[in-house]
Amino acid sequence: QVEVARTPAEQAHGMMFRTRVPPGTGMLFPLEPPRVANFWMANTMVSLDLLFIGADGRVRNIAARAVPGSEAWLSSAGPVAAVLE
Repeated sequence: QVEVARTPAEQAHGMMFRTRVPPGTGMLFPLEPPRVANFWMANTMVSLDLLFIGADGRVRNIAARAVPGSEAWLSSAGPVAAVLE
């Protein structure tokens, strides 16, 4: 099951402050129009994988095992239409 963060406010909050993410769940961030996506893990308490998805539906790149609390940028390799955490 995947939640969809549709609004700018939902996307800004994302998965911050969650202490666990059950297996088989995640959050999808649709980006319209497609663009370079930049994420960070500030206020995120769990390690996540970020899949950056191009407009063609293919994974462009993955930021695996992002470090909880990190303020380092995790960026897409070019414009993407969505990000799945």
